[in-house]
Amino acid sequence: MIDTMTLAVCQAQFITAEQIAQATYEQESKENGIEKTTKDQDVRYKTKESNSEKGLTESKENGIEKTTKDQDVKYKKRSLTAGQ
Repeated sequence: MIDTMTLAVCQAQFITAEQIAQATYEQESKENGIEKTTKDQDVRYKTKESNSEKGLTESKENGIEKTTKDQDVKYKKRSLTAGQ
């Protein structure tokens, strides 16, 4: 037969193990939440940065196209004026 003292020790060890497991779970959950928030912020920043770079590239390309068109118009005007 199990005496009362042995039963009390077993219960105390079980409760302590359960408390440790609960504390570990809570700590890991907290760390996972922080990691998720950090990754979400990284994605937002990189998306914003990528969109900014894309806009800058498009802006430069549009500027080059506009400059090229302006040069074509000037050339044609000079050609027409020179031919008269």
